[in-house]
Amino acid sequence: KTPKKKEAHKQKNMATSLEQVSIPDLRKRALDLTNTIPDRNDAIHYLKSLKTPQCLTILQEALQNKQESSQLLQHEMAYALGQTQDNTMIPFLCSLVQDHEYASIVRHEAAEALGAIGSSDALEVLQQYCHSDDRVLADTCILAVRRVKFYGGEEDGEELEKVKKEIVSYSSVDPAPGFLRGTKSVDELREIMMKPDEGNLWEKYRAMFALRNLGTEECVKVLEDALRVKDKNIMGDLTRHEISYVFGQLGDLAKNSRTFLHEVIGDESENPIVRHESIEAVGAMEENEETSNLLKSFLDHPEKLVSQSCQVALEM
Repeated sequence: KTPKKKEAHKQKNMATSLEQVSIPDLRKRALDLTNTIPDRNDAIHYLKSLKTPQCLTILQEALQNKQESSQLLQHEMAYALGQTQDNTMIPFLCSLVQDHEYASIVRHEAAEALGAIGSSDALEVLQQYCHSDDRVLADTCILAVRRVKFYGGEEDGEELEKVKKEIVSYSSVDPAPGFLRGTKSVDELREIMMKPDEGNLWEKYRAMFALRNLGTEECVKVLEDALRVKDKNIMGDLTRHEISYVFGQLGDLAKNSRTFLHEVIGDESENPIVRHESIEAVGAMEENEETSNLLKSFLDHPEKLVSQSCQVALEM
C-alpha cells in the first residue's frame, strides 16, 4: 500500500508525466519479470491512477501470471484493484481469496479490496473465510464484511451520512472509517485500541483511523504504544501491519516513532507483512541516513517481502 507522502509524490509526478507514458508501455513495465521491483511498482500505481478498463485488465493479467514470484507486487496489484472501487473486478478478486496457491498476503489484500469496493455481491465469499485458519485472512474478511454492511446502510444510516460528509486529508479507501471528529477523546481511542482483536476489530480500526485523521503527537504515541504490544491476542498481525501502514500515511508527522519502527524492521520474529509496512513507513518519512543504512542492510534478506520492500522504500 502506498503511504500518503509517497502517494502525493507519485500524484505530482503523474500529473506532469501521464501524457508521456502509454498504456502499452505501462503494461510492459508492470509485467516484465526482468524489470526492477521499484519500476514495476511505479507502473502498477500509474495503472491504478488511470482507472481505465484497460488498466484494470492489465493488473488482472499480471496477477494471473503464474511465473510471478513477487508477493509484494501481487499484493500491490490487488490493493490497486480495490482502490479503484470497480465492481467488475469482484468475481476476479473473489477467485483470488479462494485460491490457496496465492500467498496469504495476496489473498488478504484481495479480501480487503472487496471490502473497499463495498458491494454485497462479495459477502458470500468474504463470510466463508471469516473463520479461516489463516488469521490474517480471517480478520481481513471480518473487517471487509463490516465495511460492506456499514456502507450499505445496514448499521447506522445517520452516522453513515455524516461519515460521507466528513472531510479527511487522506485519499485512500480505508478498511474502516475513522470515528467522527469530536465523538471520541484520545484517551477513549487509546482504550479501544488496547482491547483484544477478537470481537473488537471494527472498532479498533475505526479508532486507528480516527487517530490518523487527528494526527497529533499524542495520537502518534497511542499508535506506537499499540504497536509495542506483543500479545497477538490483543494486537494480531493484521492490526499491527495496519498500524505500520498508518505510520506511512502520517509520514513526517510520525517521525518521532522512526527509531521504534527501525526496531520493528529488524525484528526477525515479526511477521513479514508488519515489517513490510514498517519499511515503507520509514521510506515515506524525510530522508535519514540511519534509515537508509538500515534499509540497505536488508536488501539481501532471504525474506523477499522484506528485501523487496527495502528496494521500493529506498526509491521513494
